[in-house]
Amino acid sequence: MEHQIAKIEAVNSKLLFLLKNMQDISPEDSAVEKLVSELHLNIEMRQSLLQALLADEQYSDRDFLEKQFDLTQTLIKQSNKVMQQR
Repeated sequence: MEHQIAKIEAVNSKLLFLLKNMQDISPEDSAVEKLVSELHLNIEMRQSLLQALLADEQYSDRDFLEKQFDLTQTLIKQSNKVMQQR
């Protein structure tokens, strides 16, 4: 269980890092495509990890799940901001 939570936290950090980098580089930069691809892969990984955690009937850390929900909202806002910039 702790290993799965550590993976989720690592993916969360990576997503925030990728979005920050996307905000900081110009839309014409060739690195944008790679960042978008990495972002997509990490979003899928996060979703999969969270679904597995929710499916575990023994997991009951409501605070952690609420923080993940809040982070999801933050990621959506940052993604929308990046899309508007592009």
